[in-house]
Formats: sequence, structure tokens, C-alpha cells
Amino acid sequence: MADSKREFKEKEALLGKIWEKLLPTLGSITLAALFRRILRKVSSLCPAFSSISVTENGFNFAEIEKSKKDEFEKGFSLFISELTTFLSEMTGEILISEIEEIVKGSG
Repeated sequence: MADSKREFKEKEALLGKIWEKLLPTLGSITLAALFRRILRKVSSLCPAFSSISVTENGFNFAEIEKSKKDEFEKGFSLFISELTTFLSEMTGEILISEIEEIVKGSG
């Protein structure tokens, strides 16, 4: 169980880094709206993700730690995929390379 909690915290920190990287470019309101949109989509496939809340200050992961590890991993991968797809369509490769650096650096 401690391993799972550590993994949740690592993923939470990773999303926090992504948030901070995108914040100066997109602004808190746009970023919160984007992340909520992606979470709604991911939640339809991984219901545990509906427990993540997003504000203009970031995320609240408190409830998702109770979810199953495999569902969390699947949902997290979907979230990153949806985020990179959206940013690619919106900005081309401008923001994608920065996000990829953060994700790769966490592994």
C-alpha cells in the first residue's frame, strides 16, 4: 500500500510540474478549463478520475488515492495522451516538447 501511495504522489507531483510549466503560457483559468475537460473525458473510461478536482490553483487528488492502481495508471496515461493531443492541435510542437521533457524526466 505504501508503494501505491508513493506512486500516486509521484503522479500528482508530475501533473503539478506540467501545470506550472503551462501556467505562464495558458493562464490559470484556461489551464483549469482544459484540465477539467480532459478529466471529464478520462473519467468516462476511468471513473476514479471524476474524484480529481481542478481549481485555478491546481489539483486535489485526495480521493483518487483510494482507487485501484491499474485504473489509476490507465487513467493517468489517458490524461497525458489527451493533454498532448490537445496541445499539439492547439500549439503545434511549441508546448509538446516541454511537456515531454517533464514526463520523461519523471521516469
